Amino acid sequence: LALQYAAPELRLRQDRDVVLEAVRCKGLALQFAAQELQQDDQIVFDAVRCNGWALRFAVPEIQSDRNVVLEAVRRDSEALMFASEGLRDDPVLQ
Repeated sequence: LALQYAAPELRLRQDRDVVLEAVRCKGLALQFAAQELQQDDQIVFDAVRCNGWALRFAVPEIQSDRNVVLEAVRRDSEALMFASEGLRDDPVLQ
């Protein structure tokens, strides 16, 4: 599912079910989701479960969520660079 090509008038980027399915298939699709869905804990968690680098497109509040960051780092240790500054020094996440 390619959210980046979704016609704006269809409002697919704002449709939670469509975005959830998209990020489960390709985590980086999070970057094309509406901002309010980039704030959705479940959507972001599923995105980073698929691709840790999806953390890059999460809002700062979720980049501070230890559970989300832990899942992102499990997928790709380099995703830690997208975590909040306070979590980057967490020894469990190293």
